[in-house]
Amino acid sequence: METESTLSIRFEKVWKALKKESVRGSVVMASAVIEDILEELLKNRLELCCEEHDPLFDGANAPIGNMSSKIELSFRTGCIGPKLRKSFHILRKLRNDFAHLSHDIDFETQSVKDRTRNLLKLNSEFVELIWKEARSELFEIAGINAPEECQDFFSDMLKNAGYRNTFEIWVSAVAGSLAEKCNEIQRL
Repeated sequence: METESTLSIRFEKVWKALKKESVRGSVVMASAVIEDILEELLKNRLELCCEEHDPLFDGANAPIGNMSSKIELSFRTGCIGPKLRKSFHILRKLRNDFAHLSHDIDFETQSVKDRTRNLLKLNSEFVELIWKEARSELFEIAGINAPEECQDFFSDMLKNAGYRNTFEIWVSAVAGSLAEKCNEIQRL
């Protein structure tokens, strides 16, 4: 079982891992991190499986073997709310774009910017809280001197951190938050 600082430990672990990746690798890894945490949440929520390999999650025909299924079941079992459900589907679509498109895309590609903006706006209260509480620390972790703040937090994040860093901050914070929830969730 992880300690009380599960959120900050997981945040930093995910943040550092994403920073080491290429742009494409960062999005694919971010999605994998969230998918793994959703699976952990579900396994903690559902009745224990007495088999070595859980047939719900493992194998080519597992009913909860893909990200979309994990998102939907996590929502239906009360593990995540409607905003995270929608956010994770946006993340899944971003992952699919980065993983399957044959041409280069990055966080300057308009469709990626649009999806990232939608993801952040959907979670604006959470994003604002993260940004206000940890702005200077985040720049320090990223190895950047904290620039002067813009009037509104959303513009401040995108202008000073950029789309990729903002995306990675959000994913890292959500991963930390869900990791804490894994320790607290009750079985059905």
